[in-house]
Amino acid sequence: MTSRMPSHRPAATMQHAIYLSRAAQSFTNDQLQDLAAAASARNAGMDVTGLLLFSGGNFLQVLEGPSPAIAPLVERIARDARHTDLRVLRMASLPKRTFSAWHMGVLNVSELRPVDAAHFEMLTRILFAKSPEHSDRAVRSLLRRFRAMLPAAAAA
Repeated sequence: MTSRMPSHRPAATMQHAIYLSRAAQSFTNDQLQDLAAAASARNAGMDVTGLLLFSGGNFLQVLEGPSPAIAPLVERIARDARHTDLRVLRMASLPKRTFSAWHMGVLNVSELRPVDAAHFEMLTRILFAKSPEHSDRAVRSLLRRFRAMLPAAAAA
């Protein structure tokens, strides 16, 4: 897990985006950590925080920050060759950050308990099969489950 304590600017309207995508290549844990470190450095300059979950060749990411930063960031990620089949599950205003202590945290779910990896993979299959507007409950369930696994400072 990568962690970095951000200092947030006073703010514009907050927004979050949650997307699901398939990895276009395989990722080792070291590559995921490198990806998170690079994203954390880039996100710090935009006052963006979030969490990246990965397992079974799928990414689920939460990005949260000032509204003017989020949509362009999602568009940039959608053009990144490391992703295919990117689906924005939710983009909405946000009263308060959920992952405020991380510019970009990462959890390689496949390295957690097998039941957690199985849960993630089952829900990502469901999310890919459903239309985004019908996925809200599954996304909230998934994020609650993995937010509970974060160190207390990261989930603040």
